[in-house]
Amino acid sequence: LTGWEVRTLNKDSSIILIEGLSFLSNKKIQVASLPEEMRIKPMDTLQLNCLGLDYKIYMTDSEKKKSYSDIWIWKLYLTAKKNGIVITEFLTELYGFKNYYDEELTYIVFAGDIDSDGFLDLVIERECNNTDTYILYLSRPADNGHLLKAVGQHTATGC
Repeated sequence: LTGWEVRTLNKDSSIILIEGLSFLSNKKIQVASLPEEMRIKPMDTLQLNCLGLDYKIYMTDSEKKKSYSDIWIWKLYLTAKKNGIVITEFLTELYGFKNYYDEELTYIVFAGDIDSDGFLDLVIERECNNTDTYILYLSRPADNGHLLKAVGQHTATGC
């Protein structure tokens, strides 16, 4: 997507390259078992388990954006129990015309424990109008009472 060729000595095709976070190390990552369909649409719920903890990712139905009559908002959330407390974390929102959502896609690209703290980390992809945005969420830098924190984003535009 970037136009840059990236090469590694690793023969595995599943590689995550992250730079600039001192608490990460070069290691194999624990990956959550995921269902075949990773696309999330409005009113969908995705259940997954990572390192023995259950998580629910879901998208709300649309609501009209107050300042624009034809623009609608969909919100993506993650819910899980952390340290005995159920937490619901707002992840991202998408904007668009209500009947165009099929062109605006949201995928879970990766789910697992990147930062080795025993909790779920995510990479989410949003597609809309020839633009792909990938957001990296890590659990280790999340504040108390939160599950994840967005620590990186890459947006690529083009055909």
